[in-house]
Amino acid sequence: MMRENRARRLRAWIVAAAFALALWAGGAVDHGETLAQGQGRSSGRDGLDGLELAFRYVTVGWLDWAAVQLAETAGMQPESETLVLLGMVQQAMGRSAAALDAYRQGAELARDPRARSAALALAGMLFIQEGRLSEAGDVLARALELSPTSAQAMFGLGTIAEQRSLPDEAVRWYEEAAQASPEWIQPVIRASSLHNAAGRHGRALKLLRRAESLGTWNAEFHYQLALGYEGLMRAAGEGRLDADDAELLKELGAGPLAEDVRLRELALHAADRALQLQPGHRGAEELLARLSQT
Repeated sequence: MMRENRARRLRAWIVAAAFALALWAGGAVDHGETLAQGQGRSSGRDGLDGLELAFRYVTVGWLDWAAVQLAETAGMQPESETLVLLGMVQQAMGRSAAALDAYRQGAELARDPRARSAALALAGMLFIQEGRLSEAGDVLARALELSPTSAQAMFGLGTIAEQRSLPDEAVRWYEEAAQASPEWIQPVIRASSLHNAAGRHGRALKLLRRAESLGTWNAEFHYQLALGYEGLMRAAGEGRLDADDAELLKELGAGPLAEDVRLRELALHAADRALQLQPGHRGAEELLARLSQT
């Protein structure tokens, strides 16, 4: 029971650390903060174990300190979750070889197939980042074999297909990833982007509108919405609506005479929101310029 509780706590910290790393990478962490409760403490002092201290370093962006602490902790008590977190920190610092080694060790130590799959999926995504698509495909296929519902493995396979100019295959993987992890917005954005690029604006908008609550603070989500509405507006004006387009127009309550006005308003609103969230978003600025000329 104690081991099970510790494993649950470690997994919770991995999720929290991933969020902290994302904030750190985006510049949202105040690097002026200090670790008054943690700096200079060794593992176990004042009630802090090594992993908790490492997590505190992560939350304020002290990644080099976190890596040292995690390596020491893994050396004393090797556990899959600790090594995966070490890999995430190493990757955030640009130490790809060290990150891959930590993911590999984490996968080898994992007893649960899902935990092994998660470690392999992280390694696969790092291979993609480095342009090593063949290795990434092998690792991600293994991850999916271990956990058939792994959204990250599906997303990675979609990314590989997209980079190999196989958009239909990529869309299939992205949509499967979105179904496997309904709370994850990135597969929806990638699938809708490919639908928009192919002129399937009704399908793109259906995906995006279903995930609207997830995309509230995501600029790319709103940009894809704007593209979808713009494309649907132009398709309606040219009389080339497909079944998905017609169904969506019906949902929007846009009759034949109101289509242009309603869809233009929606496109403008979505593009404006994208620019609010990401000032200078080039795609949104260009879209607004196009709409102002028509």
